[in-house]
Amino acid sequence: MAKNSGLTVVALLLLSGCQNGDPLASRVNTLRDAVRSELPNGSSPDQVISFLEKRNIEHTPLETARTELEAATWKSNRRIVGSIPHAYDGFFSSADIRLTFLFDDSGKLASSDVQEVVRGP
Repeated sequence: MAKNSGLTVVALLLLSGCQNGDPLASRVNTLRDAVRSELPNGSSPDQVISFLEKRNIEHTPLETARTELEAATWKSNRRIVGSIPHAYDGFFSSADIRLTFLFDDSGKLASSDVQEVVRGP
């Protein structure tokens, strides 16, 4: 009987965690909304870096693709990548948040993406 009680407690804890929502998804969505409203297409690399630094988000400098393959992989010749490591650390996995900003040939923001990057245990 004690074994079943333990399983019931674990099930209740898991269900209560699911009902509280996903804090990582909420954080990703909040960042997406901020990027959309504060960094419209056409923004400069300096504006993107300022946005990231204001939020203490680690980032690369403006990078230029060194090869055609790299540019094809990035889908651009220039980019800035921001990262929030360990945005979520759970029992079974952890996740980072990655912000990617792609620039056109004139140096203006062409697209952006905010995504969670799940890592295994």
